[in-house]
Amino acid sequence: MKQYFIKYPRNFNNEYSLRWAEKNSAEAAEAIESGYEPITRKAAIEKCSAERWARKNDQSFSGYGDAIIMPYGFDGGESEAREQLTTSDGYIYE
Repeated sequence: MKQYFIKYPRNFNNEYSLRWAEKNSAEAAEAIESGYEPITRKAAIEKCSAERWARKNDQSFSGYGDAIIMPYGFDGGESEAREQLTTSDGYIYE
């Protein structure tokens, strides 16, 4: 079962990173230690959806948050994730 995380690096509501890790794994513990906060799957997908909407309709305040949820520890950005990882729902990349 996956656990989802969000991190606000500079305390701006529109600037965040979304990650997932297997629940009770070493990656999940490391994510919490590095400043990520646990959130629900629904909240993570809502953040992605809101960012995608903003990128289409409000470009001046968009582009700072993730529009996809990547595995914790994946170092690439969104374009690399889309090239290297797979998704079944368009939001969560594995």
